Amino acid sequence: MGEEKRRAPRAPLDVRVNFSFNAFAYAKDISEGGICLITESALEMNQILNLSFLLPEREAALQCFGKVTWSRQATEHFHESGISFWDIKDSDRAAIGDYVRSAVSV
Repeated sequence: MGEEKRRAPRAPLDVRVNFSFNAFAYAKDISEGGICLITESALEMNQILNLSFLLPEREAALQCFGKVTWSRQATEHFHESGISFWDIKDSDRAAIGDYVRSAVSV
């Protein structure tokens, strides 16, 4: 079994994410440090994305920048990419942390 590289706990997240000039992906999971996106085409390594998405039970969208840290083919038609939050407000990072803690403690 592979060694766990994640530094923070992750929680499943199934929301639509605007990631660049009205290009959309779906989130797979999230942590305080980043988000995993599912896209139809591969994202470029080290690409900076302008992210906008809603957490469940939150009315205001979170907006931040993220950097593609890994990308792989997930299925014949979809790719998964790990996005590290690059520039995010402390209040949004705290909201993500609250969401993750509540999701993993259920």
